Amino acid sequence: MPARYAAYLAEARSPQADDAILGEQAGDEDRIFLFPVHKLFDGAECLKRASIKLTFSERHCSEKLRKFHSETGIAAVDGLDINRSPFVRDSEYEDDLVGLERIGSSVLVLPISHAKLTRIATQKNTKTHQTEIARFIVPRQYGDNRYAGSSFQFLDPKHAERRIAPEYINIRHRVLDATNPNDIEDLNQLPWKKFVDTVRRGGYEAAHFIDDSCEGCVVANVSGIEIGEASKAHLAAFSMVGAPDFFPLVDQADVTDWAQRVLGAGGEREHFAQGGPRPLSERRNCVNPNLLRPDLPSLSAFPVRDDDFARIENVTAVIGGKSLGGSEHQPIKDLRFIDPSTTFLPDSASGIFDPGWDVSFSGTDEADFLASYGLGSPFPEDVKLCAALNSFWPSAVPDATRTFGLFPPEWDATTSVPVMDRELGLHPRHPVVLRGEEKPTVGWDGEQGPFFERGFRIVNHANIEQSDYVSNAIAGKISLAPLANVGALEIFRRMNAMRDSIAVLPEEPRRVSSTNLFLVSAEPVDDWGKRIDRGDLRLQGQGFLFMFAVLEKKGSAARERGRWLKKVKRRYTCQIASSGICWKRESKAELFTFEARQR
Repeated sequence: MPARYAAYLAEARSPQADDAILGEQAGDEDRIFLFPVHKLFDGAECLKRASIKLTFSERHCSEKLRKFHSETGIAAVDGLDINRSPFVRDSEYEDDLVGLERIGSSVLVLPISHAKLTRIATQKNTKTHQTEIARFIVPRQYGDNRYAGSSFQFLDPKHAERRIAPEYINIRHRVLDATNPNDIEDLNQLPWKKFVDTVRRGGYEAAHFIDDSCEGCVVANVSGIEIGEASKAHLAAFSMVGAPDFFPLVDQADVTDWAQRVLGAGGEREHFAQGGPRPLSERRNCVNPNLLRPDLPSLSAFPVRDDDFARIENVTAVIGGKSLGGSEHQPIKDLRFIDPSTTFLPDSASGIFDPGWDVSFSGTDEADFLASYGLGSPFPEDVKLCAALNSFWPSAVPDATRTFGLFPPEWDATTSVPVMDRELGLHPRHPVVLRGEEKPTVGWDGEQGPFFERGFRIVNHANIEQSDYVSNAIAGKISLAPLANVGALEIFRRMNAMRDSIAVLPEEPRRVSSTNLFLVSAEPVDDWGKRIDRGDLRLQGQGFLFMFAVLEKKGSAARERGRWLKKVKRRYTCQIASSGICWKRESKAELFTFEARQR
């Protein structure tokens, strides 16, 4: 998405009582913030006794692939230079990361559009003098260098919380002919046992991919007035191009608001087994000091400390004008949740780094800081793992936990933000397809969701190890369209319905983040009053039909490649409306029980 930047005169000082800081944090009273005073624009009317002119410049960098090799010690194939593109890409030397478009007194930073979300990386080999696929030899599986079976994982051995290189990297595309990008074997197409043996044994050349995520800065140059020393008085703005936001109408701050209202302070772990909704605007972190300015390339755009040796850690804070106070100036309750506009501000971005969504978290002996090179490579590899883990960043990535049949204790993941069956994709053997009510589809991620089969005795779901979002992205199967219109209030309805269902069903623990209940099917209901299958006349209006199962822990590969089967021990039906829930265990003697919902 484009992001708008503008130049302001600002005052550097500690906050006062009437200053507006979104999501104030402990210690903010002792920190220095930049408070806006006056917006700058061209001409003689902006400032007294001066005629000024603004020009904008940028510099962005992507170095995930270089960091992968330099930090892991895994060499690129002989003749490939990890200090050149595509291992490191810098907009100072190439123009396919971002562009600038002047809009009045401000500027839009525009990510360069490409036909595919990810592309095969290539470079001219200095030994063969041919353009070849950027690649490396996959190490054998050992220790914790695999995640979800078939993703290469790298963790900093000294600082577990830091991501000094991409945490995950795709290793499921074997290069057969280095000079022919069309001659790459998608290992996911192998039979299950051969696939597992090949990926875990390693020893083959895997292709690198580029994905256009990057980080950098935007600088406003002002002529007509004296600015002073650039590093102290002429400050850069932090800029990121991150992975696509699959919920553009929902912000991390929105979900944080829901969590505080419904769960109370510190209650996130009741609903989210992993991750959470904390926004980047509520984090106080330094920014990658290795990012350089476009106007003064010898200077760091974001030094770690100021002249008083205090950390500069407020770059991602959201600062407004003076707070007017008083009830007449308070926004109408929940009004912001129905605003259809999108945002590029850090209250929409994620402030949870493991490794992160918009940006990751790295550091040196001097300081910890934000840096994007810790994110997965390419980002569809990361998207799969984040989506599978109960929507790790609930305003950005859809919850695909049930797509892959994950539940405790094997996985620290349960469905936290239910995605409807049609949004996950309908398999040809899904019951609604077999009844002729729907046609088979693929979901937002190119996969197809779970379903009951064999008389409800089996749940069929996608196999996370043999699912490949990189392959899906290259094939054009990943789409933002299925979820682009899902707003914050709808997300809240789904999360509330999940919480209420887990609370009434007779399975312990009755906690969303650790329940043994697996959500097999989720369908929206327009009006329960028009449904002949409702269990109680008190069900009225909109709602959901959820079908849960308690599954055997172990499963087996289906005959169909990429699918997995688990046996059903018990199953339940939940009919959910604003007035209450009708539920029953599916057995011959059971009837529906109605329980009112407390709101």
